[in-house]
Amino acid sequence: MTINMMSTGLSKAKHFLQEYNTHLANHIIVIIAFFMPISGSVRSSGIFILLFLLFFKKDLFVTFKEVIKNRVIQAFLLYWLMNFVWVLFSIDPNLSYEYAKKLDYFYFPLLFLLYLDKAYLYRILSAFILGMLLSELLSYGLALSLIEYVPYGIRHQSALDPSPFIYHMGYGFVLTFTVALLLQRLLTTENLIQRMMYGLFFLTASANVFVNAGRTGYILYTVSILSLLLLMYRKKFFKTLPIALLFLTIVYTLAFNFSPVFQQRMGLLTTSTVNIVNEDNLNSSVGARVAMGQMAIEAIKDRPWLGHGPGTAVNATSAKAVELDSPIGWLKKIPYPNIDNQYFEILVQFGFVGFIIFLNMFYQIYRFKQPDTALKTIQSLMLILAMFYCVQVTLFQYGGSMNKIFILIITFTLVTKDEIGKLEPLTFNNFSIYSVAAITLFIISKVT
Repeated sequence: MTINMMSTGLSKAKHFLQEYNTHLANHIIVIIAFFMPISGSVRSSGIFILLFLLFFKKDLFVTFKEVIKNRVIQAFLLYWLMNFVWVLFSIDPNLSYEYAKKLDYFYFPLLFLLYLDKAYLYRILSAFILGMLLSELLSYGLALSLIEYVPYGIRHQSALDPSPFIYHMGYGFVLTFTVALLLQRLLTTENLIQRMMYGLFFLTASANVFVNAGRTGYILYTVSILSLLLLMYRKKFFKTLPIALLFLTIVYTLAFNFSPVFQQRMGLLTTSTVNIVNEDNLNSSVGARVAMGQMAIEAIKDRPWLGHGPGTAVNATSAKAVELDSPIGWLKKIPYPNIDNQYFEILVQFGFVGFIIFLNMFYQIYRFKQPDTALKTIQSLMLILAMFYCVQVTLFQYGGSMNKIFILIITFTLVTKDEIGKLEPLTFNNFSIYSVAAITLFIISKVT
């Protein structure tokens, strides 16, 4: 009797997982989107569930054939594969192989597109915005000394550097993207209550950019606003430009007068730049980036076509710093995380051949035919911000959250199919279920 009951129960569970496979997976992706700017461990647990659900997906191979034809997916997978192939040309094959193994997030787009349905996209992107709202509230708590630290946050969080979950450069990047996402919704929604909510969050998120220590965010804020207006209005862009410039002038003036962190960070930037230009003094964070760039160029000259190998950028630039006796002492010592410029890092590791494969990812995103103009705008905006971000920071590496956030946001904008149809509006009961599921997944991710 017991065996029969178990068999019946398993049969019903299997039928349920098959019948509601797409819905279950998209609900999990909604939760992953919420935790994207908050917790990497929850993202990992969610991806494990998506892999498990593959065993019950009826049309798996048919869907796989469709997804693998996507040029952006091919470009991501090609870059991932290149890391393993280039191990053969590396100056340190063991180091390169260990580095390549940690780039497994490049299969995320393939996995997610096996499930994603356009009907869920608004809910997914809204969950991401809600996650950013939570992060923002905690950031203000740190900045105003209402809280001393955020559990499960990053180690350097403080009132002077109130980035709770992501290092301040990356946090500035995500914040400026969120600001543009909110502005897009503010300009397109016709619902007055929604417009007020988006407007309020837009202003608080904008302010949050300037109470954080990431100068990257200060620059990307202007890029995000102007890029969004250009993408949305195109022919009318120059008509909106004076209003945008006036708004930006007010924002930066307020930031300079009311944000001590902004004053300090911009003051350091000005002083560092003057010292570099007038005295060739590289003893600053800006100077260190200049020095790393100089050493990277020298390392590229040694192996211009195939580079030094995956994960060897730091070793190669450090060796050059020793050889050329760089004035930046710590450049001669390993380890330090990266060389703070994605383009230089790719050239050092993969040479000009690999650099073309790298740029192919951006090119395929740019030329992707997304019929939904709102999604295409989000896609193009993320691409523009990422390309600017790569000038100052290494985006694609084995650690951190920014690489995954970029990959997943782009993946969400690749969806064109709408098989499920229109979803019912989110109710209090549905929101409660999401909340319980999110808390459960968070707890599981921390104890496993």
